[in-house]
Amino acid sequence: ITLRGVTLQMTSSAYQLPANGAASATLTIHLRETTNFVGVGGAGIIFGSNLGTINSSVVTDSTGTALITFTSGTEVGAAEIIARYGNLLTDTVSIEIFAPAAALLDLSAAESSIIGNGVTTSTSTGSPSPDSVCGMKP
Repeated sequence: ITLRGVTLQMTSSAYQLPANGAASATLTIHLRETTNFVGVGGAGIIFGSNLGTINSSVVTDSTGTALITFTSGTEVGAAEIIARYGNLLTDTVSIEIFAPAAALLDLSAAESSIIGNGVTTSTSTGSPSPDSVCGMKP
């Protein structure tokens, strides 16, 4: 009987994402025999995270590689994503989920100045700037 060790490695396409509920990173998982680096195909990898969303599992291809998408939530903090193969083999990736910058808004007013008397009003209109990082709700 020959016993072979197995190595699990996970990397991310991004290590910082805005907390907008839509930003995502592709996680790449490699499961290989430790001594000869041959991929372990058909292996189930289980996932979990304290922030954001990720599917609970994926199966490696014939080269021992699997891709899975992590999507940021709206909560700010460090997302600790864990991949697990079997009972003991794990790897963790940390992705910082940060508050997105405030939206830029182009405003215009009907009057260039008004009297500050608590009675006089003015109508202003606005639209998101092309450099805005988030949309504007009606």
